Amino acid sequence: MFGAAFGAGLSYIVYYEAINNFDGGVRALDGVNGTGFIFASFPASYLSNSGAFIDQVAGTGLLGLFVAFFCEQRNQIPLFLQPALFGVVAAMIGTCYSMNMGSPVNPASDFGPRILAVFLGYGTEMLTYHDYFFWIPLLAPVVGAVLGAYSYVFFIGFHIPDLVDSRDANSSNNGKHTLKAIYEDGIPLKQNEI
Repeated sequence: MFGAAFGAGLSYIVYYEAINNFDGGVRALDGVNGTGFIFASFPASYLSNSGAFIDQVAGTGLLGLFVAFFCEQRNQIPLFLQPALFGVVAAMIGTCYSMNMGSPVNPASDFGPRILAVFLGYGTEMLTYHDYFFWIPLLAPVVGAVLGAYSYVFFIGFHIPDLVDSRDANSSNNGKHTLKAIYEDGIPLKQNEI
C-alpha cells in the first residue's frame, strides 16, 4: 500500500504543473476539471455498487484461477515463465474488464493512492463518492481471488494426477531420469519425469 501511495505521490509531483493547469489549482474529484480520477479507480456513471462488486469479483477471480494454475507444480510450468504468464493474464484482465471501473484488482494499489489524494486536497470525497464506493476495490478483489483459486482447485486441481516422487525414481533408476506416461482409460494424460 505504501509503495502504491509513493508511486502516486511521485506522479503527483511530476505532473503537478499539468494538474494545476487543468484544474486551476482547485482539487476536485468529479466535474469538468476534476482530476481525482488520476489516483484511484471509480465506477462509470451507469454502474451501481453491486455491479462494481461483481465486476471486481469476476476480474480477480480470473486472476486467482490463473495464478493457482501457474503455481501448481503438477502442471509443470517452468518457474522462469511464470512472471511473464502473470503479466499476460494481468494485461488480459485489464483489457477485458476495465470498461466499467478500471482495473483495481490489487486493493493496495487502489487504496494507498486514494488515501494520499485525500491529503493532497481532494478531501473525503475520495472515500464518499458514489455511496462510499472505496470499499469495493478493498473487499471484492479478496473475495474474487479466493473464489478463483478455489475454483481451480475444485474443477481442475483435483483431477490432475500426482507427480511421482523423484527420490524414489532416482534410487530405482540409478539417477537416470525417464518419462513415464500416465494413462486413464487408455488415454494419455501427460508424462511425468521419473
